[in-house]
Amino acid sequence: MRFSFFSRSSIRQRITFSVCLQLLTVMLIFGGISYLGARKIDLKLGEDRLRTLSDQLSSMVAGSTHNFLSATYSIANQPAIKRYLLSKGKASATETIRSLETLRSDTLFVQVELKDSNGITLINSSARNAHLNINIDSIITSSIERNDSGRVEKLFASGNSIYYPFIVNIIENRQLIGYLVRWRRVVSTSKALEQLSKLMGTDAGIFVGNADGSLWTDLLKPVSSPLVNDLKENKIIEYTSSKKNSVIAFVCPVKNTKWLIAVELSRKKVLETANRFLYWLILIGCLLLIIGFFIAWLTSQNISKPIKNLTMANSLLASGNYSSMLDLNRRDELGRLAREFHAMAIQAQHSRQELERKAQNYKLLFERNPMPMWIISEQTLDVMDVNDAAVDHYGYSRQEFLKLNSTDLRPAEDIEKYIGSIDHRDQREYRGIWRHKKKDGSVIMVDVITDSIIYQEKAARLILSNDVTEKLNAEAELVSHRIMQQKLITEAAIQVQEKEREEIGKELHDNINQILASTKLYLELALDGNLETLGEAVSKSYQNVTFIIEEIRRLSKKLVPPSLDTTLAEATRDLIDEIQAIAPLKISLKTDLDEKLLNENIKLMIYRIVQEQINNILKHAAASRVEIKIETDLKKLDLVITDNGVGFDTNKKSKGIGLRNIENRVRFYNGITHVISHPGKGCCLEISIPMQKIMNPIS
Repeated sequence: MRFSFFSRSSIRQRITFSVCLQLLTVMLIFGGISYLGARKIDLKLGEDRLRTLSDQLSSMVAGSTHNFLSATYSIANQPAIKRYLLSKGKASATETIRSLETLRSDTLFVQVELKDSNGITLINSSARNAHLNINIDSIITSSIERNDSGRVEKLFASGNSIYYPFIVNIIENRQLIGYLVRWRRVVSTSKALEQLSKLMGTDAGIFVGNADGSLWTDLLKPVSSPLVNDLKENKIIEYTSSKKNSVIAFVCPVKNTKWLIAVELSRKKVLETANRFLYWLILIGCLLLIIGFFIAWLTSQNISKPIKNLTMANSLLASGNYSSMLDLNRRDELGRLAREFHAMAIQAQHSRQELERKAQNYKLLFERNPMPMWIISEQTLDVMDVNDAAVDHYGYSRQEFLKLNSTDLRPAEDIEKYIGSIDHRDQREYRGIWRHKKKDGSVIMVDVITDSIIYQEKAARLILSNDVTEKLNAEAELVSHRIMQQKLITEAAIQVQEKEREEIGKELHDNINQILASTKLYLELALDGNLETLGEAVSKSYQNVTFIIEEIRRLSKKLVPPSLDTTLAEATRDLIDEIQAIAPLKISLKTDLDEKLLNENIKLMIYRIVQEQINNILKHAAASRVEIKIETDLKKLDLVITDNGVGFDTNKKSKGIGLRNIENRVRFYNGITHVISHPGKGCCLEISIPMQKIMNPIS
């Protein structure tokens, strides 16, 4: 296990280990930061040294090639060589060959070629057994500046040797007449390179190669260097050398050539100082760790001994012995802990006495509780204890109740359901409505609350029973009353419907049917063929039919729900305009409402209430002026309709079908209807509906 060492170790061992661990952590952090700093400095010095060496070697090589190129250029422009080229090999041949052999006086120049302007070799002067078969015709004839004095081309390999050419353009009267190609072999010895490496230090290595990466050499032979794919000019790079050593290198171009020169240094040698510093850090850290271990071991004794005394005092406290054997005179944290423990022991003694007193009070609270309570075993469901209220309420004596099982308190048909609920009950607390049976056999409805407890060292459940029989009966009676109220509302709606049908029948019989009868008489006169009455009969029939159409349209518009596609305010104004067109009644409308908050049903209801109340005013009030106000806020919608009619005594006259219909509509949305009226003082209908019941769900 991961922490088994700590669980089995003493506090003294843990303190020692903790101190050593902290000391080790500090040394690791400090040593790591110091080593990384030294390592960074060594790498920076190594990189600066690389750049300096590379730049120096590049300058040396560039200077050497420039001298060789200048010497070649001076020979190439001798008059004899130009005459030879202009005469196409007929003039000054001896002098030309002698001049070319002069260019081979240095044994490292193995071959000199004289070519015409087309790149054809005219003279090839080479050392014995050193003829080169390297074709550079494409290099000579491609993309050459005609006024160029000369250039150093890239490196070429022939066998295990490396060569590179100096190419000089021969120009006469600004015309290219030929080329002088001078080949030099790259020669060095292992001893010379080793001495140069020691001179530069840190196992330095030197490589020269073509800028296009086609060839690299270590100045002894061609090499296949990993540098080829990773070279970045004027940047420090890191890689693994062919000797499997980690190195850092710097690459820079050689001026006026197509070469790159790379200098590499051993990373191990560069970091040698930092590694030596790390070695001494580790050595000193180990010594400090050993010294810290012994100091921590000696110091921990001063802490572990008081803690051991505290442990013994705690064991005595657990056994009921509140006497203390602790040193309370120490002035450090352990002394404070000892004093706190001593105070805790005294407090524990007082708490135990208080707990015993509360246990006695709890027993009294259980036994004297006015609500029936008892305790049952969770395993057997037998009653373990019961209070006086349960004994009185259920009709048993205490001895009889204590002999009961919890199933004995339930009707026989509920026992199986009760056992099943216990088997599937996982929660500690439970509450529910159950049927209980008293001693006399009567069944009561109880709200049962149970809680899991430990009683007499056994798992038990505390039961609290609240008789809700009367409450449930009252709720059932309330539901019955609401059903009856709904029936009354339905009956009122049916009466309104029958009244509307009666009015429609009267309207059709007394008005439209009579007009149709007279129209029929006019049409019979027209059919008799009497020319004197024909025109008048047809005209009267036309007028009657037109009147009937308007009456049917008016009647239909009164019955069909209005279109509220626009707004409630506009629909109400249209209704007012229609009524004022046929009745001597002045109606004013004031609205202050946000119709986006209202659903379509409440808009139609408000419209119907306004329509119903105006009809009541026209039939019964004999009023000349009506004021209508519709207002909404975030809490309620208010509708007030006031007239200056004859009024009535609200205490003597019962409400008609119209007002009852309005009240039923408003009550459906938990609204309030209030009618204020006195004889000769008009009538005021006030309606208020909560917004939460009528608010549009979208809002």
